This record gives sequence, structure tokens and C-alpha cells, in this order.
Amino acid sequence: MRKIISLCIIIIAILSHLQQGYSQEKEAIIDDYLSSLPPVADTLIKACDYLISLSEDNLVKSSIAGYLFNHFITSHIMGYETVAVYIAKNYFLNNKLEWSGKGGLQMLQFYVEFNENSLIGMQAPQLSLYEYNNAPLSLYSLQSRYTLIYFFDNECDICREFTPQLREVVKEYDYLNISVYAVFSKNNIEQLAEYLNDNFKSDGRTKYKNWHFVLDITDDSDFNRKYNVIKTPQLFLLDNKKIIIGRELDIKAVKDLLTAESDKISYYYTEAEAFVPKYLQIFDLSDTNELRDAFEPLFKRLTNDNTEMYNAVFYHLFEHLVIQQDQATRDAAVYLAKNYIFPYKEMWFDKNFTEKRVPQSVKQIMGNRPGEIVSQIKLSNLKGREVNLFPKRVKKQIIFFFDTDCPLCRPFIQDLIKIHKDLKRKKIEIRGVYIGNDTKELTAYLAKERIPWVILSPSTFQKKQLFESLEIIQVPYSYILDKGRKILYKGVYPQKIKELFL
Repeated sequence: MRKIISLCIIIIAILSHLQQGYSQEKEAIIDDYLSSLPPVADTLIKACDYLISLSEDNLVKSSIAGYLFNHFITSHIMGYETVAVYIAKNYFLNNKLEWSGKGGLQMLQFYVEFNENSLIGMQAPQLSLYEYNNAPLSLYSLQSRYTLIYFFDNECDICREFTPQLREVVKEYDYLNISVYAVFSKNNIEQLAEYLNDNFKSDGRTKYKNWHFVLDITDDSDFNRKYNVIKTPQLFLLDNKKIIIGRELDIKAVKDLLTAESDKISYYYTEAEAFVPKYLQIFDLSDTNELRDAFEPLFKRLTNDNTEMYNAVFYHLFEHLVIQQDQATRDAAVYLAKNYIFPYKEMWFDKNFTEKRVPQSVKQIMGNRPGEIVSQIKLSNLKGREVNLFPKRVKKQIIFFFDTDCPLCRPFIQDLIKIHKDLKRKKIEIRGVYIGNDTKELTAYLAKERIPWVILSPSTFQKKQLFESLEIIQVPYSYILDKGRKILYKGVYPQKIKELFL
């Protein structure tokens, strides 16, 4: 309320002074008014229109518009260039008002031409320059979450200090998936080669991960005008849709922006993690029609509005479904992957998730359904000798996975010991697989529990094969197979085993 009252007082003061004409002493009142507003270009543009409209005298209007233009062109606040360009185009370059400032209309025209194409919130102008020792590389061909466009010069003293600092920033925020479209401001390949050798050499090899060095060999890209490159260094930050979210950045400014973006992404993932379990409770995941009803509206809305939130929500959807033990829910994870992740890999920033984690999980789920035949695996026994995980010449087999520090494994094993003899009479063999790493602790554990069946303790390499082939969602976890290694049941406890076979 106090802010509104103060704003009204400022407006009244402006009106009072403008009725008496315009002078420099009134500029402080205008500054106060502008400082009371949020630093948002659209809001400030409306405020400028309002201030200019307060007088009917064109000379006063011109003085106000001129002062406002100078106010925004000299500001160090990123995004104020948008307001300055608006004033120049809508009041002076169209001859609506008379410009009496320094440089004449030519200065305004120059400023607008070099800034109007690369303002905050705009789609970055396309560039297709020659990559160092390669073919032309389009800016828009870089499929990354963020893109830095860096204009630099080998003879620029500031660039000599700026470049290594920028390298450290890109390395620090590498987890955000950043590409650098580094534009050498000259067209001399030899000079660029020398620059790379001096600034990007490590251990005898030139290394510039995620950096793409380009130059305009033909001098026809007009990048100077498109991006206001009248000096170097010049740095822009683009989002995944190549929208400009930062311009004319120094090192501190780019770090602040990337930190803010990182915080925003973390917020999306935190919100998605809380949202997903509650949302899925609404649907019957064993019904394919309901799966479509659950995922399709989310997919359409998020891919249209916010790719980042789509990544966050569908990441947590998949992870939530894939860690469940019931087959229907895990099959829902496969449905999700095949319909809403695999066909849209270009929309994902975490390529490890789409190219490794999801395909491997889908393969595991599909290869470990009841009725599927699992491949034989060799694991080490307690004497270090390799044996088959799945024994031959048995009617049925129970394979279970455990760890010595698992609180549920001890009662699981004790209950299984109670029915072991009865299972053996029915030619149902049991084998336990230790997935921990402490062999001494395992020895003491087995001596205390007096386990009567074969225990396997795979090596690190064998564990990798084991986890790639079989689903071990949590411990204890069991498989029941027939003599042909066909999966009959998964994830069952001793009481259920007793009901099934005894």
C-alpha cells in the first residue's frame, strides 16, 4: 500500500512539473518513478509511453523521450536495451518526435540496427559459419540445453583474460549441458589455429569439450550487426529453444544466470518428484487405456509449454514405475518409454538417461517377465571357482539375492531355512547370491546363520553382468524358475513359496 501511495505522489509531481514545462531538475522525479517499477521491459515500455503522453507539447515530449532513451541506453541492467530500441523506433526514427541529441538520427539508426535483432526474449539470429578445419556449422544444429555464443578476437587484451575464465565457467556448469558457439571475429584460419594452440592446449593435445570454434570465411554472415559485435568479447546465453536469455554478459553475470537456471531446473525436478506418486494413484496402471489417459494429457501440455518440465515429470514417471516390484507397473514403464521417451529423444537434455538408462531398463523388464527364459550366467562360489548360477537337472530353482547389512534379508533367510528340506524333497533347489563387497563379513554371516544351500559371491565384473541381465530391484529379491530357466515367479517371499509348492 505504501508503495502505491508513493507512486501516486511521484505521478502527481510529474504532472505538476510538466504543466510548467520540462527541465533537467525534473529528471530526478522521472528516475524515482522508473525505480519504483519492476525492471521488466514490457512494464517499463508502458511507463515510458505514459510519461511521454503526460504533456501535449511536442518539445516537452521530445525532451522526455530523449531523456528516457539516454536513461536506458546508459543503464547497466541487462534487458534495458529493449526499452531504448522501442523509444528510438516508435518516437524518433518514425519522425513522430524530433531527436536533438548527439549523433543525430544516424546514431539512433545505428544503435537500433545493431541491437534490434538480439534482444532479451528474442529468437537468436541464425548463424552458419565454418567450423575450424571442418564444414559449415549451424548455430541451430547444436542440440544442448543452453548455448553460449562467444565472439572473440586473438588480439583483444580483454579476451585473453576472459577466455580462460569462461572455460572454467563452462566446466563448472557442464552438468547443465552447455554448448559454446565460439565465433572468431576475423576470417583468418591460421590466426585461429594459433589462438587455439595457445589457449586450449593440454597435455600436448588440443582439448575444447563442448566448444565449437567457427569463423566467417566469406564475410557475408553479418554477425556484427545481428549481435551488436562492435567490440570483443561479446557473450550471449540462449536456452534450449535458442531464445536469448542473456546478452553482453561478463563472467559474473553468466555465472549468476547459470546458477539461476540450475536452481530453476532443481525446482522443476523437486516438484515433479512430489507430484508423480500422487498423480499415478488416480489410474489403474494395468489397463492400457488408462495408461494413455495418464500420460497423453501430460505429454501434450508439457511439450507445448515447458520442455524442461517435460523432462522432469517424465523422468520421475519412469523412475517411479521402474522401481516397483509388480509386473503391471513395470510394464507401464515400458509403455511410457516406447510412447513418450524413445520417439522424442531430441527433447531430452540428459542423453545418458535416454540412451543408456531407459533402454537398459526396458530390456531388463521385457527379458525378465514371467514366461521369459533367462540366459545362463557364471558366478564365483565362495572358493572363487566359477559355476552356473542356474543349476541343471532340477525340477525348479529358487535364486535369491541378499546383502549382510539388509535388515529384511535375515528373516527372509530364516523363513526359507524352515522350508528348505521340504523344498529339497520336491527337487526345488535354492541358491543365494551375495551382492555386497565384504567377503569377511559374509563368512561370519554364513557361519552364524548356518545356511544349508550354495552361496555365490560374484566378482565386480560378474556383478555388472548380473545387474545388466536380471532385475534386482531391492534385497531380498527372488526368482523362481523351472528346469528350462523359464521364469515362473519373481519377488516372492518364503510364505508365498510355501503356498505355491508345499
